[in-house]
Parts: sequence; structure tokens; C-alpha cells
Amino acid sequence: MTHLNVDLDAYLAQRRARGFQLKTGEYLLRQFCGFDANRLGSMAVRFTTPVLPGDLLRFEFWGSGPGEVRFRALATNRDNAVVLDRCTAEIR
Repeated sequence: MTHLNVDLDAYLAQRRARGFQLKTGEYLLRQFCGFDANRLGSMAVRFTTPVLPGDLLRFEFWGSGPGEVRFRALATNRDNAVVLDRCTAEIR
């Protein structure tokens, strides 16, 4: 499996400036499925602490698809607090 360390702070800032919020599923579709929703079979997430308004999230992904992609999210503005952990997505 390939480890991808994706820092989304700049992407989030750009999205917020346009009035959008990044969704985990949207990122998975973009990064691993080529925006083909049929390729995202399922997704499971586990919140380890609340995600607060204004949190800047950095996602870390393991895997390259198709197959299973594992990921977690850290709040970079809160000393890299892990907010999502042991998450998985099935990529077809």
C-alpha cells in the first residue's frame, strides 16, 4: 500500500473563501475514484474527538485503490489532534 500524506489546509482555505466545506467523501471521490461515485463502495469513519467549526483538517490516506483505503484526519489548528481515526473506504 502507498502512504499519502495530504495537507489540505490551502485547499480548505480556498474552498471556505468560495463558501464551500470539504467533505471526506468528496475528497475520496476526487483522489481515488476519478469523481466516479460508482467506484466508492462504502465508507466508515470513527470520530475520536469533535470536529469544531473552523478546524483545519489534514487527511492522511493509506492505499491507492482499487481495494481498501484507510485514512484519518487531524485538526492542525489544535496541535494535530486526531479527530477521525481507523476510517476505511472501499474503492472499486
